[in-house]
Amino acid sequence: MKIVLINRTRINNDTLLQVLEAARQSLKLEFHYNACVIVSEGHKPFAGGHARPWDIHTYRDLNGKVDILGMFWGKFFITVPRPDKWAGKFYTPTDCAVSFFQTAQHEWGHIADYQKEKYYGINLQWSRYVSHLGKRRPPHRLRPEEMRVKAYLEAARPYEEYMEVIEKLAKEIEIKYELKN
Repeated sequence: MKIVLINRTRINNDTLLQVLEAARQSLKLEFHYNACVIVSEGHKPFAGGHARPWDIHTYRDLNGKVDILGMFWGKFFITVPRPDKWAGKFYTPTDCAVSFFQTAQHEWGHIADYQKEKYYGINLQWSRYVSHLGKRRPPHRLRPEEMRVKAYLEAARPYEEYMEVIEKLAKEIEIKYELKN
């Protein structure tokens, strides 16, 4: 399984790949296909993200040339937290790095579901097909896909086991966004 990273931040690609790989491995789930991860800068002191089931991802360079990166069974967007926007008063770079790691774990849980459906040919229950109070989707915390990911995260290794990689990301956040103590 290969992670294709599209980095739209100031943070080093190697550091991001190490954190994303650690988050994926912490879940102890099977991944059968390549996944695309698009990382951008957020405007909040905590990370955010959302996943998509599949994509044929293209990338346009500065000259307008389009390259097809490939077919992915799983793609997710994730934001790197920006503690400098909040003057570093309430959130340290380590808090932001832990938030990024935990969000990446959550999104990898969704990617595992998408790939499980494709690989084994099974149909998992998704909220878009569940009727709830007059054909509306259930609240976010009660959606079947979120309940499955919550179970994955409860069975996952704790983030404290990956503090070395998380501290490396925290150092990058501190340096790249020029936080002053």
